[in-house]
Amino acid sequence: METAKENGLNPTAYLTYLFERMPNMDLQDEAAFEAWLPWSEALPEGIRVKK
Repeated sequence: METAKENGLNPTAYLTYLFERMPNMDLQDEAAFEAWLPWSEALPEGIRVKK
């Protein structure tokens, strides 16, 4: 959670985003994991803290 905060994410929204999508992901696709890391540019704007 601290890493999410440091990367400008709303921790609750970030966890919700992950928990909603992870059950449907292909566990063999390592690139999919990369896209969900807190510093990924692929994360949606809706989970970012507005400055």
